[in-house]
Amino acid sequence: MYYYRLYGMLLESELCFPEADELTPPVTPDATLTLGMPPEWVVTEYRQGKFSSITEQVMWFRLYDELLVYVEQGSKAIVWKLDPALDEVRMRTYLLSGAITFLLLQRGYLLIHGSALCCKDKAYLISGPSGSGKSTTALHLMKQPGILFASDDICAIRTENGQSILYPGPPWQRVCADVMRRDPDSEYTYIREADEKYGRKLTDSYCRKPLPVGGMFTIYRDNCEELSCEELSGSEKLQVLTHNLFRGELLNLLGITPARMTQFLSAVTSFPIYKIARPQNRDTTKEIPEIISKYINDVRFLVFPS
Repeated sequence: MYYYRLYGMLLESELCFPEADELTPPVTPDATLTLGMPPEWVVTEYRQGKFSSITEQVMWFRLYDELLVYVEQGSKAIVWKLDPALDEVRMRTYLLSGAITFLLLQRGYLLIHGSALCCKDKAYLISGPSGSGKSTTALHLMKQPGILFASDDICAIRTENGQSILYPGPPWQRVCADVMRRDPDSEYTYIREADEKYGRKLTDSYCRKPLPVGGMFTIYRDNCEELSCEELSGSEKLQVLTHNLFRGELLNLLGITPARMTQFLSAVTSFPIYKIARPQNRDTTKEIPEIISKYINDVRFLVFPS
């Protein structure tokens, strides 16, 4: 068995994840991940043509006729490999954004889709639609002194004592092909996803400890002439947060319970959210990191107003 700390969760896994830093036993795990057949009722439903079954504490889902993942009570995940030809890199990619994600959801984490960096003992989230420039922005910011990688794709947050705390993910950064080509000094692995992603494992310059969230920057392409950044408030702030949830489609199945709404409201009142509108017709690759860097290094920004 292998042991990892992923997003603050201690995981005992039958599958090796080279993307993560392995822990040395003894470890008392919070959750386990094993390979094999799920409960018989799941197999029966799958063979009857179902694709998934989602409830708050028991979930299973099929991934492209290649994997079936069963997750229970935030403490157990069982992975059934449906396609013997599925290669390990693709399988691990599915699990790091599938089985692990569902365990975190069942354990009460708020999951934001985006990248997370840390600076001056604060975590900063960079979110936005696909193709908005999240990964490119994070790569540029990480070249600045004092800014470290904290998480990619999944930003896992818990509210503790009135603060939103980010729990770092594995030191594994995924980028699209054009970003990879602009970073020739790093060694990337071809993940072979539908959108042609590449990944690299960081050996240094990444954060290992939980940190309070200092702010969230959401990048959008817009029909504007100039790059702009504005702080959001009220319902717009809540709307941007919920539109950038990881696995947000589950809300349609699980519904927004009072506990979940309380979780959202706790987040939006504990850190500022900024909207960055970027022009469609010109390259702002270097300008966006400069804007975010100014906010991060501004003492007035680091102290969130009461």
